[in-house]
Amino acid sequence: QISRMRNRVLDKHTYMISFKLNTSKGCVSCCEIDYLKSIDSKNLKQLGEFFLDNFAASSSHPFWKLCQKKNKIFNKHVYNDYLRNDIYKKIKNNLINPDSTIMIGKNNKNEIVAAIVTTPFEHKENSLYIDMLAVSKKYRGNHIAEKFIEEVCKASMQEYQETFLVSYKEADAFYKKLGFDI
Repeated sequence: QISRMRNRVLDKHTYMISFKLNTSKGCVSCCEIDYLKSIDSKNLKQLGEFFLDNFAASSSHPFWKLCQKKNKIFNKHVYNDYLRNDIYKKIKNNLINPDSTIMIGKNNKNEIVAAIVTTPFEHKENSLYIDMLAVSKKYRGNHIAEKFIEEVCKASMQEYQETFLVSYKEADAFYKKLGFDI
């Protein structure tokens, strides 16, 4: 179940996205991060670690095994380096871009359980790129990722005709079900 609210118009950015999802694990409050406001280091760390931990846990690629905190080959240096030089950098760059969207979903304990980052696709005009998307394992199967994609695409449909993403092979079936060409 989804309820939507469009809060306010922001420059070129269409609307702030905000909605609640009732899931089997409880209510998830979802909202877009306002690009006009800065994100503090605590929230940046929480969002970055959320993405990295979910990427590492969801892929069978050997690199991600180095970033799995519970794996005996976990490499803290590799984890922190990737977090700092890739994830944080992407989040910060997208936070200052009014054409990008960063949306998070939090449970009633204020924990991030889902997040998405989208930005204009630089290699093709009028195309949206889903840069990062993650849902915590406990909350999967509740159509949260599907709703995030739906809401972001709906809010962006006047500006973008196509949506692109790069997927791990483990998620190909999910994206295919949503109508993406693999």
